[in-house]
Amino acid sequence: MLLLDYARQYETAGYRGLSGFLRFVDSAQEQDDDLAPAVTISEQANVVRIMSVHRSKGLEFPVVFLCGLSRSFNLSDRNAAALLHPQAGFACKRKDPQGMGWYTTVPREALRLEISRSSRAEEMRVLYVAVTRARERLVLVMAERDSAKKLQAALADARGRSLEELIFHISRANDFTRWILLSLARHGDVVSLAEEAGLSLRALGESPAEKRRFQVFRAVWEPEEVEKEPSQGLKLAAPLGAEALTQQLRTQTAYRYPWIQATLTPAKLAASEVAQGESTLQFQSRPQFLLEEGLTPAERGLALHKFMQFCDYHRARESPSDEVKRLVEKAYLTRAEGDSIQLRRVSAFFASPLAGRIFQAGERGELQRELRFLAALGERELGKWRKDIQGGETVTVQGVADCVFFEEGQAVIVDYKTDYVKTPEELAERYSPQLAIYKMILEKSLGYPVKECILYSFGLQKEIQVL
Repeated sequence: MLLLDYARQYETAGYRGLSGFLRFVDSAQEQDDDLAPAVTISEQANVVRIMSVHRSKGLEFPVVFLCGLSRSFNLSDRNAAALLHPQAGFACKRKDPQGMGWYTTVPREALRLEISRSSRAEEMRVLYVAVTRARERLVLVMAERDSAKKLQAALADARGRSLEELIFHISRANDFTRWILLSLARHGDVVSLAEEAGLSLRALGESPAEKRRFQVFRAVWEPEEVEKEPSQGLKLAAPLGAEALTQQLRTQTAYRYPWIQATLTPAKLAASEVAQGESTLQFQSRPQFLLEEGLTPAERGLALHKFMQFCDYHRARESPSDEVKRLVEKAYLTRAEGDSIQLRRVSAFFASPLAGRIFQAGERGELQRELRFLAALGERELGKWRKDIQGGETVTVQGVADCVFFEEGQAVIVDYKTDYVKTPEELAERYSPQLAIYKMILEKSLGYPVKECILYSFGLQKEIQVL
């Protein structure tokens, strides 16, 4: 359901198509920007768990229902024309050069027997794991045609037989049901088995007073009879009267979930989403063949951010064009992204006073690029931007600071922007909430006071002091 919700948000943003959504998810994984996971229950939860036998290994439960015991073993591996076994070796069918037919060989039949034995041994280990998971009660569910005949066959094959004969029958079984019935018949406590099979205890040589140690219930379902006489197969509750039905509907529709606020509060947000007050789940890339038509403004801005993320500052200052070429060759940028970089604006940035401060911090070892952060914030910190965060609910806020450097024991946050704006004030008003959140979280996580938050506009080619 959470995946469907993400897909719905993706289409709400104006995008369509499965391939685009899958590329968006891939992009999120590559950037370590995972989407919020679904809530899972704990191991101690008081619930009914439906799981495979393999997943239940090592666990115990008060009551276990073991179903699907009549499923046939998968022995298809032994039917291939060429067989391979780690101990027995290799064998294959023989081709008749005259009749163009294929015939099995003695080595292949030996391998078929060995593979069958190994497969049944593995199935027996699985059954052992399954029947040892219950602490108090184990319910074995077997759906069989002609169940009475199966019970009679198990009693006939197990009672009074030698161990070698029993092993022979076990080795030819093709499902768990056969093994279980043979074991119950061999157990010596066959009162329930005989009753369900329609056999007398005297015929089996058993005493009627023999103590029961287990119970066998055989439920018979006849589809034809149910269709002819549905009243015998179904017990319908008496219909409710008009007043009782009305009261029931009122009671059900009047129910209000006591923790409704928790359902309205998102579990995880990006810092930009907090500032804008709504989800910004958007598609960040397009298929390669669409890039040939030219990049959108958003994609050109993303390309410039990638350049600033991966470039060598010293090489970019000396020759921006050579650095773009190097990043394209190293596959940090696509050819279309490299062509979209406006070298004049890059040169203007590296010639600015802000770049000079960044270079000095780098020489001191006090420079960090793409600094990722994660913090749990509540109403006190985010209330003025997000009205849906109330009470004791908290939200995990994540973000990435393009550049952080330190001067005299204080941090400076720099965020690169490629938006088209006419005035610096327009850009500052748009992104000041986002930088305020950056400042709040990074002061706690870094342990340093933040003295400046700076926006650098590549469009205006100037730095803008925000906080």
